[in-house]
Amino acid sequence: MATQVETAGLAALMDPGVAKAALGISHTKLYEILNSGALPSVLIGKSRKITAQALADYINALPTTRPQDVIKSPLRCIAIV
Repeated sequence: MATQVETAGLAALMDPGVAKAALGISHTKLYEILNSGALPSVLIGKSRKITAQALADYINALPTTRPQDVIKSPLRCIAIV
C-alpha cells in the first residue's frame, strides 16, 4: 500500500523554491514539470505559487519503483599507488 503524502505542516501556497526543495529537484526540472501541466500552479500577480494540495497530489501520483527497475551501476575499483 502506497503512503499518502499529507499537507500538514506545509503552507497553503508556496513559491517554486520551496516546492523544488520539498521534491529534491533542480529549478529547471521543477519548471519542466510545471510546464508539462503535471504539477498545477497559480499566478498571483507576477508570482507563481504551488498549492500544498497540488504538491501532495503530484507526489502521491508518482509511480513507485520496484527493485528490479532500479539501474545498478557497476562498481569501479581504483588503485592508488
